[in-house]
Amino acid sequence: MLSELTNVLLALNEVSNQAMSFDQYKLIEWRLQKELCRFEMKHPELEMNRFIKTLEENDLEWSMNEMHAVDVSKLNLKAVLALLVGIFCSEKCIEESQYSFFQDKKIFQCIERLKILNS
Repeated sequence: MLSELTNVLLALNEVSNQAMSFDQYKLIEWRLQKELCRFEMKHPELEMNRFIKTLEENDLEWSMNEMHAVDVSKLNLKAVLALLVGIFCSEKCIEESQYSFFQDKKIFQCIERLKILNS
């Protein structure tokens, strides 16, 4: 179920680790969001559109500090997906917040966790 999403996210994350222009970064950001939305449409049972509720059910807040500090290796599938959605939605509230999650490898940690949960 997660193979397609993790493959796309991994490929985009690899590109994001290279030196890139702001335009390239924005393109990656857009593609990641598009893939998450596509996955959400295919799997409504995962309730990705209710990410704040899912975060709260896992004792997390939708805040920059919480999302940066969380140990992704302890999260279940719904919680990892909620975290990713929360990261991408944070960009609407805090400019370039998503970039900080690329820098501290939180997005990569989520991708790695999804791969483990998929196997």
